[in-house]
Amino acid sequence: MTPSVFWDRMEFLVGIVLLAWFFYRPWRRLIVDISRHELLKIRDAIFLMAADGELDFNSQQYQDIREAFNGFIRYCHTFTLSKIIAAFFLLRHKRNPIAETLGQIKDEKLRTKLEAKWHEAAQISVISLMLRSPVLLLTMMATLPIIGAVFLLDYPWRKVLAVISNTIGHGLAGEMQIERGASQLA
Repeated sequence: MTPSVFWDRMEFLVGIVLLAWFFYRPWRRLIVDISRHELLKIRDAIFLMAADGELDFNSQQYQDIREAFNGFIRYCHTFTLSKIIAAFFLLRHKRNPIAETLGQIKDEKLRTKLEAKWHEAAQISVISLMLRSPVLLLTMMATLPIIGAVFLLDYPWRKVLAVISNTIGHGLAGEMQIERGASQLA
């Protein structure tokens, strides 16, 4: 092996190590920070809705919605594909607390706005999940032409997003129950 071939291989290995370090450290932190920032903006928009009198600050619905968004913000770094799949299969027959809370709101216009905010938060979480995982990122890039074709065929994405947000709501409720149980034991 000549010295130039040796150094070429060493440069390649160092490049791979730096790329892996970049994806597992600063990239993930950046994506989580951006996700939290966007989730905070949505939570603040809901606060402003309450400040404008659309929703009562003291109502149980507002407190439940705020707690759910706080959980989203706190646990957005823990959402992984395996947890989402597990929540989908294990918790799909259980009640979704955020869906029940939103269903209790009598004003149809307000409920629609809050459901849109909830679906936006679920989309942010899914995008964050995909961008944090190098495997999912590569899979997404490889299937991008198929995804584009499906979007052009006008597939009913609202149903898919409803299933995703329902699954994330179940997973979030489980995370928050575990934290409550641990804090009660302490």
